[in-house]
Amino acid sequence: MDPNSSYRLAARVGADVKFTDDDGRQYCEACNIPKILDRDSTNWNDLLLDISAEIKLGSKHKMRVTYLDNMSRSYEEINSDQKLLHAIDMYWESRRLSVQVCVLRKDESDAVHDVGRLESMPCLLQGSTDIMCC
Repeated sequence: MDPNSSYRLAARVGADVKFTDDDGRQYCEACNIPKILDRDSTNWNDLLLDISAEIKLGSKHKMRVTYLDNMSRSYEEINSDQKLLHAIDMYWESRRLSVQVCVLRKDESDAVHDVGRLESMPCLLQGSTDIMCC
């Protein structure tokens, strides 16, 4: 990895309830996923698959990934390579992009279950990362 194009990604996954294929429920604690990535080879779909595998995202769920946009002072969704690169560029000086991952059911509205998203974005995830994602 080229040290001139590497950056840190700090993903905060919120606590959620996953519904299993046999209609059971699995309760998952919030966790941090730290990564070191290369800006030149970062791909949105690969990153999404990587995070999905790490949190064991079920077939009945989807993820929404957001970051704090410094210019608009609001949380913006990342859903493409272009938006990911824009977010990386915005925080390039610190070489650290903090994102929030919200796990949602595929059949529900994105607006529901996002109550805490606007209240606290963990922009400085400096805490412990010993809690494993389920």
